[in-house]
Amino acid sequence: MSTRIRRRVAASPTRTPMETWVMICSILAPDSASEARKELMKVAGEASSTISSEGPMDSPFIVHGSGARIHVYCVYGEDAVSGEDVEEDALTTKPTTGDWALSMPVPEEDLEWTNKALKGKSTRVTARASGEGLAESKAAASTAASGLSINEAEFYKP
Repeated sequence: MSTRIRRRVAASPTRTPMETWVMICSILAPDSASEARKELMKVAGEASSTISSEGPMDSPFIVHGSGARIHVYCVYGEDAVSGEDVEEDALTTKPTTGDWALSMPVPEEDLEWTNKALKGKSTRVTARASGEGLAESKAAASTAASGLSINEAEFYKP
């Protein structure tokens, strides 16, 4: 099991969805001129959309790669204003160096269009249904991307 590091970023009404995404990007890729920051900013519209849906309140953005998994949640309402449970400290490592990917939570009804939009903008950022775990989403994306399907009748034949 990999190590997980959590950050909780103040969102609405403290910040707009775009301002929230910029804050998340500054935590994940602190160098504003880095390729990772540019890659993350390419998907700002889709990320802002999921932030405005309040999906990241319970289902995090997840950055995974060679180091610890970074889980980024958003805090909304009074807690965002008061700063209660907000944790926006810089990370001691840069999770977007080397081989990394980001999975963003989106409402189930937005999953198809969001993945289509992301596919045209980034090879590192994908969407998963809010509440879905990363492992499930990676397996589903891998199968969908390869065009493979499993014939269960043949698979379970003795």
